[in-house]
Amino acid sequence: QSGYVGKSMILGIRPEDVHLAGDEAKGVFTGLVDAVEDMGSDKYLFIKSGFGAITLRTGRDIERRVGEEVKFRFSGEKLHLFDGETGLRIQ
Repeated sequence: QSGYVGKSMILGIRPEDVHLAGDEAKGVFTGLVDAVEDMGSDKYLFIKSGFGAITLRTGRDIERRVGEEVKFRFSGEKLHLFDGETGLRIQ
């Protein structure tokens, strides 16, 4: 939408739509694990990346440690944009 050129926007995505990645050539980002929360059937990885904090939901069998570098990717169709001033979702 042209009304947002040059304006602040927030990128949002749900933890279940962020995935650990291998060495895929496209769409892979890196970050450091800041915290791990074990929720029983799932684990949440809290990741610090160059563009902000990311929360990633994994299965309970995934082992990652605080301080470990991880690669992750987004499900692109699940990304949401929000107006940086009002917080309203951009359609």
